[in-house]
Amino acid sequence: MALDVQHNPDQKKFIVYSDDGAESHLKYEKRKGNTLDYVSTYVPVSQRGQGIASGIVKEALDYARQNDFYVIPSCPFVSDYMDRHPEYADLKPS
Repeated sequence: MALDVQHNPDQKKFIVYSDDGAESHLKYEKRKGNTLDYVSTYVPVSQRGQGIASGIVKEALDYARQNDFYVIPSCPFVSDYMDRHPEYADLKPS
């Protein structure tokens, strides 16, 4: 499934809208310097189990890499995703 992940910097969210208009998202906060804190992900119950959260997290991590940000994975889903995908380990601040 190809996802259309939109980044809304004003709301500090990466968002996917389903065909029925339901919103899935990853919220973040900007921390000191070049660090983003990925604080929470949300997918409506009716949309879960389809890989939406993973797709949003991947897009958000790729955004961080492309823009030279470190990532604090405060959200447990983001932390688990980064643990399962060691190619993103370098994004965690030391």
